Amino acid sequence: MKSIEELKDLLRDASEEIGFYSDLYRDVDIDSIQDQDDFREKIPEVDKETLLEYYEDGSFELGSKDSDKAILARPTSGTTSDMACYYRTREEMDAHIDRFLQATNHYFEGGEDKDRVMVATTFSLTPIMSNQFMEKGCMVTSGSPFDLERTAEVFTTMECNTLVCSPPVALKLSEKLRERGYDGLEKYYFVSSGMSSLTEARFREMYPDAEIMLQYGLAETGIVMQQCPHLKGENKYHLFEESPFHYEFITEEGKEADRGEIGRIVLTKFNDTTPLIRYSVGDLFERRGECECGKDIYKFISRDEDKFKIQGVTVFKDRIEEALEPVKHHMKHYQVVIDELVEDDLPKPQIKLRAELEDDSEKVKKDIADAFSTNFEVAEEYNWKKGVEMDIFAPVEVEPTEFKQRKFRSIIDERYE
Repeated sequence: MKSIEELKDLLRDASEEIGFYSDLYRDVDIDSIQDQDDFREKIPEVDKETLLEYYEDGSFELGSKDSDKAILARPTSGTTSDMACYYRTREEMDAHIDRFLQATNHYFEGGEDKDRVMVATTFSLTPIMSNQFMEKGCMVTSGSPFDLERTAEVFTTMECNTLVCSPPVALKLSEKLRERGYDGLEKYYFVSSGMSSLTEARFREMYPDAEIMLQYGLAETGIVMQQCPHLKGENKYHLFEESPFHYEFITEEGKEADRGEIGRIVLTKFNDTTPLIRYSVGDLFERRGECECGKDIYKFISRDEDKFKIQGVTVFKDRIEEALEPVKHHMKHYQVVIDELVEDDLPKPQIKLRAELEDDSEKVKKDIADAFSTNFEVAEEYNWKKGVEMDIFAPVEVEPTEFKQRKFRSIIDERYE
């Protein structure tokens, strides 16, 4: 964590040099900030929507236009919200590669035993990921998430053993590789916030011996957390001890999360040219105890939007995944829709489970609905099935669905839309 004096120096420099922060901190007395609590209370959070309001063209330059340093423009995909473009200096990219090497030192091989890596991400992320693996000493080629047949052909021709992309793309590409009888896929490296247990089960079916590693990073910042060998393949991470980031995990009560509590991650990126201060990412983490390596564990729980309340109880995505665990072999992907069913002028919470099924027979749909109702605990010893029996909840409905988009929200709450 950065000291309060380091944070105040960053605030002063940003407010003097960058128009966005000059306007944002116009009424803030930076000198009055004495501790981390003051920093949280007096300095406003920003998010992508805040930046889009200020930079109407979606180009978040944050001081880069006045820089004499080489700048890399990093556009987002725009698949989950409006597209935007962030900027990074050459020095920042070098630091990003150093963090990557530190985080993956136990995983990828270079030199004579080098891994053969396929980077199948969107075009703007490809050069970033490729540079990292080349710096490691790996052989690197690229593929397209929009042309999986051709990408599978290149993967097999180049005899690649490592696939770098998002989990949804990896699932489709793995299916193509299995159809070709290719058995050389040994490692997955996922550029993603997290991976569901259902998705992991699908990978284990196709390539049971392949190692899985997750990277937690953002278009805005690059890689911001790492996994030690004890966390490989899990939605759990460590913070970088020496990094350009100040990390906050803010609870619903507005305080820093203690062990055992869930908090929203808010990042501050220290950079002389393009600082990003108190950026609310929208992801929730549970702060856990020590790992076997001695560092604190931060478990990715869900997107902030992937939580909802039932009868005043906050429910997170991981509880839904636990409920679906017994029937996960039936599904490739799922989406939970929370709505209300009105009967006798009284609204009842209703859950519709949209799922991409291996078999959409009535029996399979009933098995999924029954398992989910039995295992989904809204509160301790109070599952959905009991709520249905008490005529408080509506029965679960299962709707066979084919998800064509690469990204989609796992949870949609339609009660308030």
